[in-house]
Amino acid sequence: KTMVGGLASSGTWEYASGKHIAGFWALEKMELYCPKEGRTDPIADEWERQVLCLMGVDADPRAEPKLDCPENELLKFSGLFQRSLGDEFGNAIRGDIS
Repeated sequence: KTMVGGLASSGTWEYASGKHIAGFWALEKMELYCPKEGRTDPIADEWERQVLCLMGVDADPRAEPKLDCPENELLKFSGLFQRSLGDEFGNAIRGDIS
């Protein structure tokens, strides 16, 4: 779901603009073993890189292919991409419960 804050309405009471927007997107964890990198999820990593580029952020300038990620004149992006608590601490949490 996406949330918009600071909404302003037009003369017909339809929303005409918003000051803030928040969204949530999730991918299934599909790690692979790569000899050089260890356990990694290249699909999620590339998805994140492509999405951040749409927001004007070049998340990994060393990656190939190179991306053109111009900043938007009207939008300012502040992002937080992270693993879920279950992914990061699932074993520890399950160990504490059992």
